[in-house]
Amino acid sequence: MLPGVHRILKTLADGQVRLTIRSWRGAGSTARRPTPAATRAEADAAERAAAAEIAAAFVAHARPKPRDIVAALVGAYRASPEWDRLAAGTKKSWARWLARIEEDLGDIALKDMAAPLGRRLARTWRDGWRHSPREADMAVQVLGRVWRWAQGADLAPHGRAPTQGLEALYIPARADRWWRDGDLARLRPHLNPSLARVVDGAVLTGLRLSDLTRLSWTDLDEDRALIRARTGKSRRRTVVAIEIDEALARTLADCPKIATTVFTSPAGRPWTADNLKRAFGRAKAGAGLDGLTFHDLRGTAAIRLAAAGASTREIARRLGWSEREAEAIAPRYIDDAAVAVLKRARKGNSL
Repeated sequence: MLPGVHRILKTLADGQVRLTIRSWRGAGSTARRPTPAATRAEADAAERAAAAEIAAAFVAHARPKPRDIVAALVGAYRASPEWDRLAAGTKKSWARWLARIEEDLGDIALKDMAAPLGRRLARTWRDGWRHSPREADMAVQVLGRVWRWAQGADLAPHGRAPTQGLEALYIPARADRWWRDGDLARLRPHLNPSLARVVDGAVLTGLRLSDLTRLSWTDLDEDRALIRARTGKSRRRTVVAIEIDEALARTLADCPKIATTVFTSPAGRPWTADNLKRAFGRAKAGAGLDGLTFHDLRGTAAIRLAAAGASTREIARRLGWSEREAEAIAPRYIDDAAVAVLKRARKGNSL
């Protein structure tokens, strides 16, 4: 028998034994099937008789070297400076997807992944999470990032990526999810002073939760009444400039200067993202508020800015969106009806 091959014996409906010989176990291998035999012994004899032909076919379709398969790209990406520069939260989220890519697609040859077959494989793999569109889109995002990085490092074939053309399954629509004054009023009795300051800061600045926990006193330019903060999602490449108006100035004045960060926990230490999420979750549950999240405070900030007359470009600068993305992102956060409601409320009507 041929050494190192993967043999599969199957008894057919008519009682004959069919032997399938694969060049190796797993994706991307090639198969040969000698003539079905009546018994296993005859199948073995058929394999010996066809050994030369099978061996020649397998040599022509040699198994890829370890560096020529998808798993090698994943390993190289994990060891790259680009991976090291990712935010801790992104690494945590992406690490499980890298493991899934290795497990599900790792044995596929790069030349096959770069061919039309690769795009079919990527779509089929993505569709395994179609019941959870956000998960499916994350799968595509991580696979696409690894492939593009590998192309830039000359580790993968250039040309069309296997994820190119895969449309997003999840289209976020946060415009109808914003914190009205009544919602905030219900929440406030369940906030301790430290948590209340962070919630006010989120509404007044539009910063993400992680950026609020990192906001430092050195980010404040009191002479120019500005906050200049680098955003974590951009890996600190994007700087947002936030005007310190009267309301924000009052919130900042209430923050004790007992740490390097502006917002501190009841223990007087900088908030961690996990602790802040848990504290906010408990307060929200106590207030009986379902469906709204901390991140929706960011959308509330965008709606308030729009109601105050800010342009999409001005809101984009405030929230750290690129000008190229602003027109696409803004409708997800800013609903015209919500802006109208807030404008009426500012004229004296209640929400």
